[in-house]
Amino acid sequence: MLLPANATGNTELNLKGAWRLSRGNSWGLFSGIVARMLMPLVLVGLVFVGVILIPVAGSLYRAQWAAASALATCLWLIAWSIGTGFLSHPYRPLNRT
Repeated sequence: MLLPANATGNTELNLKGAWRLSRGNSWGLFSGIVARMLMPLVLVGLVFVGVILIPVAGSLYRAQWAAASALATCLWLIAWSIGTGFLSHPYRPLNRT
């Protein structure tokens, strides 16, 4: 709850204040979190499965899984940072009060 608030420039906000500001907006924040997680989940899953389905020799099987896992982790890190920025938008109107 504090990362989006900090992204809006409110660095003095603590957990209690963020909880107070989000009161009454739980469904909006919940749907934003779910929407933010669905696209990266599908994207990372498709990339992971796509890399795994590439035919390789038996000795490269473990390297293929390692590459797919590393790629999926990098995609998750990128998606997580972008998603934090998107979640800052619901806090902007709350921050003006």
